[in-house]
This record gives sequence, structure tokens and C-alpha cells, in this order.
Amino acid sequence: TYTEDGKVTTHMGVDASKFQGNIDFKKLKEQGVEFAMLRCGFRSYGNGILNTDSSFDTFAKDAIKNNIKIGAYFFSSAITKQDAIEEADYVLDIIKPYRITYPVVIDFEEISGDSYRQENLTTEELTDIIIAFCDKIEKAGYKPMIYSNLKGFVGRLDLTRLEKYEKWFAYYSDTPY
Repeated sequence: TYTEDGKVTTHMGVDASKFQGNIDFKKLKEQGVEFAMLRCGFRSYGNGILNTDSSFDTFAKDAIKNNIKIGAYFFSSAITKQDAIEEADYVLDIIKPYRITYPVVIDFEEISGDSYRQENLTTEELTDIIIAFCDKIEKAGYKPMIYSNLKGFVGRLDLTRLEKYEKWFAYYSDTPY
């Protein structure tokens, strides 16, 4: 929900990856869905291998065919600025065939209950990684965005250095915290 020209406007969208299984984008459009944020890929948080989400191509084609605007996100486990640029290049290759009109997002999350590549990085290092990804995406002509939760945004990143980027706030509860 946004306020545009003094009027409250609501836009309905979905977040989809291979974990959602088969999706009928025609039915979503009929139910009022206007946009879909699609996971295009991820870097494994253990071994650092780049992977494409197996549903991205199908979801992107189906969403576009049904006049649903799309954005893309990539689950990052970059541990250097060079890794982040590699991830951004990987994303740009994946999304190139599609009309991406919504943001291209770096998904930064801590992994609970397991070790992960980014856990020992400093706030400065993580913030540099996010900026490297976002700058590469922006230079390619897309709108960059950062996805994380409260702990990620406030506890792990220097938000004063990330003010120019849009944020997508992950919220997992019905009760505010």
C-alpha cells in the first residue's frame, strides 16, 4: 500500500521460487495480482556455487504472458565485493531475455541453525558487498533493491551507506516487533 498524489493505492504481488511448486499465473491475474518478484538464483551458503532457480524461466514467461510485471531476486552468500559483482553478472545474464520492470534484488539473510559463508564478515564488509551488487545492477539499467529482515538490516548492515537503495523488509509474523 502506497500513498500516491495524496491517495492510498494498493498493489498486490507475489514472491515465488521453485519452493512454491506450480503456479497458475492466469488465476493470479484474475485474483488481482499485478506483479511477481521471482527468485532467479542463489549462491549456496555452504560451498558458494552459483545456481539458477529451476522455476524462474517458466514463471517469468507465464507472468509476462498474463500481463503480470516482474522483478527478480538473488539469494546472496557473497563474501567479497568481487563475489557480489559475479552474482550481479550472473543475475543480469539470467534476466536478460525478459522485460524486468520491477526491482532486481539482492537477498541478504542470516542462516539460522547452520554455519554459512557470510557469518564472520564485518558490517563494513557486508555493506560493501551489498553496494557492489546494487551498483552493478543499477549500471545495467535496472532498479536495485535490498531484501533482509530486521536483524539483517539493523544488526548487520550500515544503513547510512545504503540510503539510496530501496528496501524490501522481510517480516515473518502477524504481530509487529
